[in-house]
Amino acid sequence: MATVRTTTPRTDSGGKRKRKRVSKSKTPSLSSPSSVEAQLATLENWQRSITVDMRELRRECLRVRRELDKVDDVAEAAMETSKSCALQASAAQKSAAVACKAKAEASEETKSKLQAAETRTTTDLAKVMKKLTLLDKKVDRQKQDSEDILMTQLTMFQEQYENELEKIKEEHATDLQAKQKQMDNMERILQKMMEENNRLAQKITQMPTRQELKKWGI
Repeated sequence: MATVRTTTPRTDSGGKRKRKRVSKSKTPSLSSPSSVEAQLATLENWQRSITVDMRELRRECLRVRRELDKVDDVAEAAMETSKSCALQASAAQKSAAVACKAKAEASEETKSKLQAAETRTTTDLAKVMKKLTLLDKKVDRQKQDSEDILMTQLTMFQEQYENELEKIKEEHATDLQAKQKQMDNMERILQKMMEENNRLAQKITQMPTRQELKKWGI
């Protein structure tokens, strides 16, 4: 006689086996074709949006780079202009200093020549006075010989003295006139250089600074 095997039902810790009901999800399964297509469409939209954004970003970066290049060019040009003006101003100042030095040297030279001329005049006058003294002595010695001869010689020496003195005065006046003309020319040159220096300085002060260029967006 065959025996019938009976299986004992499995029980959980509570002694009873509870069957859980699996609730069906309303969302489509990931393995369904419609879900995959939706995800692919979403990914394509994202990729398209990212591509457009990257193009816009690159375009904006290029525009900003061009603007920065323009600003750099303007700033570099301004710096070159400023350096050129500074060099011109420095050259003008050096020229003015050289002119002032030349004027001072010319003035000292003129003073030295005037002093030398005065010394020569004094020496010449001393020589003339010495000659006159000798003449007076000679006149005294020859006074008894002839009054006419004495007067003739005295007149001759007097004319010689006056001629020499007039010649010295004329040379002195000519020298002074030439030196005065040189000094006048140097003063005019110095005045022109100072006016040019002031013009360059005013032009430099009127140029926009880097802060003003940034403020104007250049």
